[in-house]
Amino acid sequence: MSVTTDVRREKLRLPKFQSFPVLLLALVSFLVSPTESIPVEPQCPQFCYCADNFVTCTDFSFLDLSMIPRSADTLVLTNGDVEEIPPAFLATAPNLQILEMNSVHTRVLRGHAFIGKLKQ
Repeated sequence: MSVTTDVRREKLRLPKFQSFPVLLLALVSFLVSPTESIPVEPQCPQFCYCADNFVTCTDFSFLDLSMIPRSADTLVLTNGDVEEIPPAFLATAPNLQILEMNSVHTRVLRGHAFIGKLKQ
């Protein structure tokens, strides 16, 4: 009787799905991924603190201003180095109302860096 049981178990053995985890991962990533590209706000840079629309950076070295969230309306830079202030920096920061820079060394100040939309 045990011989018959062993034969039945052998016939009922399911095939191994070695690629199943890969298929599952592909299916999940397809279902989760957006169909349209959604603009992503930059994360708060290292040595900075970001809260709502307020960004303050202290004791930093060579801060890349392009990493500042575009939603920032207040930017306070204290004790650090900025590689460059790009052309039309204020124009690329549409919500910026307050820019405070204390003890900030800038290597390159591009022409028209501070030309931008002024809020009245």
